[in-house]
Amino acid sequence: MKLLLTIAHFFGGSRHDGEEKSGKYASQRADAATRLRAIRGCVDRLHQSFGSFQAMIYQAERRTVPANTKSRHEIHSVIVVAGNNHLLNEANFPEQVCQPFSIDDDPMHMGFHCQTIMRDRRGNYDYYGYVEDDLILNDAWFFDKLKWFNGHVDNKKVLLLNRFEFGDDLAYKKCYLDGDLASRVTENFQDITQDPELRSTVMGKSIRFVRPLNPHSGCYFPNADQMKTWINQPHFGQRDSSFVGPLESAATLGVMKTFQIYKPAPENANFFEIQHHGHRFLSLVRLQT
Repeated sequence: MKLLLTIAHFFGGSRHDGEEKSGKYASQRADAATRLRAIRGCVDRLHQSFGSFQAMIYQAERRTVPANTKSRHEIHSVIVVAGNNHLLNEANFPEQVCQPFSIDDDPMHMGFHCQTIMRDRRGNYDYYGYVEDDLILNDAWFFDKLKWFNGHVDNKKVLLLNRFEFGDDLAYKKCYLDGDLASRVTENFQDITQDPELRSTVMGKSIRFVRPLNPHSGCYFPNADQMKTWINQPHFGQRDSSFVGPLESAATLGVMKTFQIYKPAPENANFFEIQHHGHRFLSLVRLQT
């Protein structure tokens, strides 16, 4: 498949290791070394999991052969940055890995610029994607799962991921971040009583998908038909920031207004998941006994 993946990347923190600044988001607070690990993890994993440069070592013959040829994809990735508030020079990504796209605008609006890029390149890809720069996609079967889901439902339904963090010496070894919000937060944008649940069987295991009260994932991946539908909506291109704030709205609100959003239910949350770099959320959690 041919993929266009857009990444909103911002760094407004300290250039001194271990020094944190104030701010609501990690991109505003964390030091350069931490944010550099995040953006490298985000970009590198996309190409490591889905790109063409994968091989298996034949030890006896001391040679390599191509690997995962049935799940390789042609990836075009664009990283949107605001002025010099980025770490792309330090990350030093090769040209074939990503294309920088600089904007002269409020960094909080980078996600809306990602939508414009997808609109301008519509019709050229099988899937389009938006990813915040601290999300790491480890599942090599991700696009196969997404294509499977799209093949079993109509294009009014989109599947979003469950964000999680790993913890070492924290209360939990793994914790999902986006549990239910109060219904009033999204009731003006979605009606989760419509088709509230989907069920299927995958590899002999029952999987349940639900309409979440918290639709935020920090990312989305519409297929070509869904992208066309979204672009044709009157609200596309409007910088409506009425879901939490501009960052969250750019990642979620347009999708929520256009489609029915589903996520895997808590009992099978790991069917479709994405790692949030670090453990900022998990460090706030106390063990429930």
